[in-house]
Amino acid sequence: MPVHLKTFGSHLAVGTDNGNNEIWDIIHGKVIRTLGDHRGRISSISWNGLKVRTGSRDRNILSRDLRMKQSITHKHIGHIQ
Repeated sequence: MPVHLKTFGSHLAVGTDNGNNEIWDIIHGKVIRTLGDHRGRISSISWNGLKVRTGSRDRNILSRDLRMKQSITHKHIGHIQ
């Protein structure tokens, strides 16, 4: 079940209850990438060009560069809401 949605151009980021961040191509209506690494519900998503940040109930904020295969560039641990 989607928790949070955020668009950038023709892409949609969907944060899920199980900690995945799905990147959708809204033109073709399909998931083009699934990013894991959170252990709790994603409650916030922010786009900045090809960089995406997600915040989760696992108290981590992950910064990702979608151009990279191993996309995590920074991990902020211990945030509180």
